[in-house]
Order: sequence, then C-alpha cells, then structure tokens
Amino acid sequence: METLTSISLAAGTLRNEVVDGAPFDEAFESTGVGPNGAVSSASVSESTVFDSRVGSLGTSDTRIDTSADVSGRTLATLVANFDLAVRSTFTVTGLFETQGSAEALGVLQLFRIGGDDLFLFSLEDTTAFDFAGVMEPGNYGFFFRNGVATDDSGQSGSARFQYALRFTEDLGGHTVPEPGSLALAGLALALIAAARRFRCSAAPGHARVR
Repeated sequence: METLTSISLAAGTLRNEVVDGAPFDEAFESTGVGPNGAVSSASVSESTVFDSRVGSLGTSDTRIDTSADVSGRTLATLVANFDLAVRSTFTVTGLFETQGSAEALGVLQLFRIGGDDLFLFSLEDTTAFDFAGVMEPGNYGFFFRNGVATDDSGQSGSARFQYALRFTEDLGGHTVPEPGSLALAGLALALIAAARRFRCSAAPGHARVR
C-alpha cells in the first residue's frame, strides 16, 4: 500500500506520504504583487483519507484571482496504490463545483494496475456523479485531483471537489458491509472537523502567485 498526497500553489508544493487510513489535512494561502502593481491571490486546501479496507473520502477547495499579466495555478492531489484481497463492490458519489472564468479541472479515477479503468471522471464544469461496480482481487490505483489555473489575461475562479468511495466485500453475489465501514464513518466525522480548522490555516513561504 502506497499513498501520496500533495497540494501546490504556484511554485510551492507540499508532498506527503500518508499511512493507510490516516487523514491528510493541509492548506496554503498566498498573495503577491504582479508587474502591473495589482495584487493577486490564491488558496488551496485538501482534506482526504484513503483506507484500503473501506475506501476513501475527500474534500478540496481551490481558488485563484489574478490580475492582468499574472498567471497562476492551485492543485490538490491524492494518489494511492493498494492490493485488494477479496472480490468487492464499490460505490462512488461526488460533486464538482466551479465558479468564475479560471480553468478548472477535477479528476477521480479507480483503475487496475496494468489493466482498465473502473471509473474515470475528468470534469471541467459543475457535475454530480454516482456510480457503482465490482472489483476482483488484485492490485489497484486510485487518483484524485482538484485544481484551477489562470492565464495572464486577468482571471479568477474556484473549484470545490467532494467525493466518497466505499468498498464492500461481495460474498456469492451478496454484499456484506466490512467492519471497517464504521471506521470510514468515523474518518468522515474527523474530516469534517478538520475541514473547519484548515479553512483558516496558511503555510507562509511555501507558495507565491507569479
């Protein structure tokens, strides 16, 4: 099991290897003065957890406001590779919301290593989704990304991406909730509490809009 999370703002990036089942909660904020003297600002936050037994939960907010002659980007990412020991069903639900003129991109993907996608959502506009399927035992990858970017024409915008992915053991065509599903519910509550905290946090020195 390998899990990597990262959030970046302009040239600053925080990368973190996360223990299976451990929440990741970080936020960056930045302001800067462009060549025309106007102030630009951006922020990114990510609150995610991936548990190979029960699934993943995540919320990310990205925002950018740049003046003319200034371009920038914000990005939040979660990558996980994991082994599935038993045949399972999965359900994934989510909502990607965008505002403004900045270019937004949300990606959510579950795939078999060396094989096909079980799902791949590549979103640029506000979209809600709900999907289910079956996973055979094997090695899988999970990928989540939320970001906004601007060119140098003076743009602003934001994107919020929320999702829930749940695994359930499938025994002879009958699904049986994993005991760990209670753990996922507990992690969801932890993420809600953490989200409230990191809205006000910042990481000076890690990023600068330019």
